[in-house]
Amino acid sequence: ILSKVQWAGVMLAFLGLSVEATADMQKFLVKRDYDYTSSFVGPTGGLYGLSRHPNYAGEILFWAGMFLGGLPAFGKNVVAWVTGSIGLWGIVSIMTGATKRLDEKQADRYESEMAYKSWREDVKAPLFPFVNE
Repeated sequence: ILSKVQWAGVMLAFLGLSVEATADMQKFLVKRDYDYTSSFVGPTGGLYGLSRHPNYAGEILFWAGMFLGGLPAFGKNVVAWVTGSIGLWGIVSIMTGATKRLDEKQADRYESEMAYKSWREDVKAPLFPFVNE
């Protein structure tokens, strides 16, 4: 039988996986028939209307859920706590770093395009809705 903490972890991981998969599908559907030139064509609706990188946010939520679900098993094991915490910190660092790099790359490439400027002005949150830059 899973504890409440483990169930919370399972639900958070499922939410993260769902967000990541949905965001990736939205991106695929927008870009699948696009002839890549210099114009901005990116998903701007759906989850991308709430966050500029919802797929990265979903990845963070998934791994946070895995960490949370494993907490009861850590007990007093210092190695489990340290390695689990380092792993979670690592994925959060990787995803926030990737977010910053992609934001900079897109800004450099599309800064003169109205579609990009409008979306960037409307969607302030790089990762999580309501948590702005």
